[in-house]
Amino acid sequence: MLWMSFMSPLSRLGNFGRKRQGASSKGVSFWAPVAVCGVISFVSLAGCLHSHSSWGLAAFFAFLPTCFFYVGSLMMQMHREILHLRERISDLEEKVAENTALERLGNRVMLCTFRVLAWKDRFIWRLLHHYLDFPITRAAIAYLKRKRRAKPLLPHSSPQA
Repeated sequence: MLWMSFMSPLSRLGNFGRKRQGASSKGVSFWAPVAVCGVISFVSLAGCLHSHSSWGLAAFFAFLPTCFFYVGSLMMQMHREILHLRERISDLEEKVAENTALERLGNRVMLCTFRVLAWKDRFIWRLLHHYLDFPITRAAIAYLKRKRRAKPLLPHSSPQA
């Protein structure tokens, strides 16, 4: 990746060699930008009030931490969702690993049955729509239908006197 070539070697290491951080330190990492922004805004707000500069800039510095607060809360919500999805994936992987050989064989048989039936249906559809749809075939079918109507299926029994 090209962007990694511009990073320092220490930042590329990431979590390599470090122990996994606890949940409390991860929760703090979401709110660290809010705290830093709050401190910077407080210092800038104090400077704006002391130098009597415009109130628009003071309002901007006063409401700037709320932006970081909303971003932090969204990041925390997404992190919880990711953890929940990871738990579900691991549960599903365990469930798949627990499948017995007989269940896997049954699944293969069902798959093969489905494929055979689908092939049969497709063959019949092609046979009817591509190969039997000719004028001579239609004429033969009409001839057989007329012949069938002319010949009764059950002989009429004459009433005996």
